[in-house]
Amino acid sequence: VRAELGQAMVRRKTDRYAVFPAVFDSEGRVRPLEYHGSAHLVAMARAHALVVMPPGTARLEADTLVDCRLL
Repeated sequence: VRAELGQAMVRRKTDRYAVFPAVFDSEGRVRPLEYHGSAHLVAMARAHALVVMPPGTARLEADTLVDCRLL
């Protein structure tokens, strides 16, 4: 699904496809959770969706429509 991003997201390594856990707020916007990598099981358990960041993307601005994988 596509959803509006509730806050900006930044990452350092942009050489590969990445997904980040996120929740939907009361307005239907997706907000990233604090996440420290694939071993961060608490963030993954709380997530409603995974925000997709394609290769070469270092920053996604708030209010941008992003691709999400529902969990």
